[in-house]
Amino acid sequence: MKLLLTTLAIVYLSLFMSLQAQEQVRVIPYPAEVTMQAETCKLKSGQKIHYLDASLYKEAAFLEKKLADLNYKMKVIPGKKAAKGINLSLNNRLQNKEGYQLIIAPKQVLIKGGSPAGVFYGIQTLLQQLTNGDLRCGTIEDAPRYEWRG
Repeated sequence: MKLLLTTLAIVYLSLFMSLQAQEQVRVIPYPAEVTMQAETCKLKSGQKIHYLDASLYKEAAFLEKKLADLNYKMKVIPGKKAAKGINLSLNNRLQNKEGYQLIIAPKQVLIKGGSPAGVFYGIQTLLQQLTNGDLRCGTIEDAPRYEWRG
């Protein structure tokens, strides 16, 4: 009987610890790399969405619309990185063109993609993280594991 109780306790604790580790972020599919911090970033109406490459206009407009649907009225600004707000940019150093890096700091959000598609996927992750205007600070990196989907 003691052996059974001990075994059940170990199984329960291992499941609980596993669930706790996965609760860092609620994203589907779960990203390849996640590093979260206790600090938060607060999104507010009036902040700006900056895009640093003309090819990212559609992604910036998409993000603006999605945030407006959530009652965050933001303005899209081309060609200039800012210390506050949301910055969208391309990073040709990412090995996978559809990969992205989402960096959430207390006063700014950076989404860097290997292509506009990568930035789009980073935006999707950002939207999944948004809770009542709050975003947990940290870094999320991901890329498709396979070239083909289906």
